Amino acid sequence: VDIATLAAIMENNDTGAFDIDGDSEDDFDEDDGVIFLLEEILQALLEQDQAGKIKGDALAVITGNRFAEEVLSRVEMQGYSAKKKKDLYWDDRHDDAHYYEELTPKERREIVLQSCLTAMTSEVLGQRQAAVNLLPLFGNAVARQITEFLYHPDPAVRYNACLVLGEVGDRESITHLQAVLDDQAPTARGIVATAARAAVDLIHKRPLVP
Repeated sequence: VDIATLAAIMENNDTGAFDIDGDSEDDFDEDDGVIFLLEEILQALLEQDQAGKIKGDALAVITGNRFAEEVLSRVEMQGYSAKKKKDLYWDDRHDDAHYYEELTPKERREIVLQSCLTAMTSEVLGQRQAAVNLLPLFGNAVARQITEFLYHPDPAVRYNACLVLGEVGDRESITHLQAVLDDQAPTARGIVATAARAAVDLIHKRPLVP
């Protein structure tokens, strides 16, 4: 997926697009990777693209050393205002940013993927939205992992899985998408079945991976 498509997805997804029922918070642990940093990574990526700084593979950019340093700088600059606004997640975001900066590009690639997969079922709306928009950067390699979310009990998770598969899915994905083609469960954005049919149409319109 290219950055222009990514930006368009972000523009069309308002804050209600990825919410779920209830206002409870997740219990987070160390296995969440850099889940608190995903929104910052996505925002920095979009801003760099708007400034014409993204050249080549966007995934290589966000896992590069310069990008990690910039994200850390951005988070540190938020410190005073975040505490003033009682941002409950700033400390976690700050810890994640330091951790991310210390990793190698290969390790960052792995931790971003792990974090995005975790965030697909997060109850923090921004984390879900970031995951849906960052996962397509990994291409078809993540399609099989995303199909697992089509069987999640939360319809918003199933809906979001359809969105990602529309970008990275293949023939095998279509087989799994058939399981939700009649899924009439509502979400804040729309019906799961509608997203599933749209995903199948998108997959059919591009060259398929054998």
